Amino acid sequence: RYAGLRCPSETHGALWRDVDWDRRVLRVHATKTERERVIPICPELLAILKQDDTPKRCPLSSAIVALPANNQHRNMQVLLKRCQIKPWDDLFQTFRRSRRSDWLDAGVPANYVNAWMGHSGQV
Repeated sequence: RYAGLRCPSETHGALWRDVDWDRRVLRVHATKTERERVIPICPELLAILKQDDTPKRCPLSSAIVALPANNQHRNMQVLLKRCQIKPWDDLFQTFRRSRRSDWLDAGVPANYVNAWMGHSGQV
């Protein structure tokens, strides 16, 4: 949600070596478009990435997301039910849309947002 990544292809494909801590950006390998893009790491995502000293313990070649990539939709529905939250339509696509809206609402030019999301200007 904080990076606007496609799930599971981009979320589970991100490696620790893709994080540029100094510039606070994440290199994303988009299998859908067969392109690479660089997105900013927002403060919320930075806090998650740094928690528990995980980056210091993990090899650079290991995945950031260590959860299985299969059945993510079902797993999310189970989690929402457990938290007594009513599931919404397009669970993971909604996360991408909300990140796009956040960037646009913050005044980031649409051409930057499109590049970060891996969209053309038509989307």
